[in-house]
Amino acid sequence: MRSNFPANIEIQHDLYEGSDRILANPTETHEIIMNLSTKAYHAMEKTVLARDLLLKIRSVLDLKKGG
Repeated sequence: MRSNFPANIEIQHDLYEGSDRILANPTETHEIIMNLSTKAYHAMEKTVLARDLLLKIRSVLDLKKGG
């Protein structure tokens, strides 16, 4: 993923201990993450001075109602 973004973009990930496993195609999962990351980068490309891209993966069970 690092090679797809300029060097001034800091990429972080936040995966929590004990995260649930998903049953999914690894290639398709990678494609989804890349698409979301690329869209996030392009959305902030001309409007944000500090550029940090943080990927957080959480269980749907962790989400609060309405959030």
